[in-house]
Amino acid sequence: MKRIFMTIIMLALAIGVFAGCGGADVDLEGHELVGQWAWYDNIGWRYVLNDDGTGTRGGAGNPIEDITWSVRGDNEIRVQAGRGAAHERWTYSISGYSLSLNRNATRESYNYIRVGAPYGDHALPGTWAWTDDADFEYNLSPDGSGMRGDSIFTEAFTWMLKDNDGFLLDFGFGSIELWTFDISGDVLTLSSQQAADLVFTYARVD
Repeated sequence: MKRIFMTIIMLALAIGVFAGCGGADVDLEGHELVGQWAWYDNIGWRYVLNDDGTGTRGGAGNPIEDITWSVRGDNEIRVQAGRGAAHERWTYSISGYSLSLNRNATRESYNYIRVGAPYGDHALPGTWAWTDDADFEYNLSPDGSGMRGDSIFTEAFTWMLKDNDGFLLDFGFGSIELWTFDISGDVLTLSSQQAADLVFTYARVD
């Protein structure tokens, strides 16, 4: 009887440990979290998550630290910043190009956008000529890279989508532009989120 009782206790403990772990680690190869994520509030601060469970986080004037990460169950990511550090447990959700991270233990909540997302199925990639001066163009590549300018001067940037109608340009060195976009047929309208009444229209070239 004593042996049966001890067996039941050990089984209960094993079940408790398993439940506390949230199940086994999820295979990271091809996982939706793999890639680079920029913080909405300052897109220079980023998570880089590799499919071998390594990565980095930081930037925008803050130290960049090496991390290891894993996924448990359907919506938990565990992050360890440095050997011997405690594992941070975050719940996550992904909608389109947006990632939300929430940490109940510290009541933290952050939103990120995917950097270099494949936008091949989106209407924005292509060449757009300014309707006031067709020599000035935006060239938006599906891999999130881009160029804009005219025959005299051009500048490169990384572009990202934010929510359904947000358009962000990252020129590096902390230079960020935020726009709201609207596409109607072959016409693109950009409205600045940083300067009032700054609106431009472009016609699709290809």
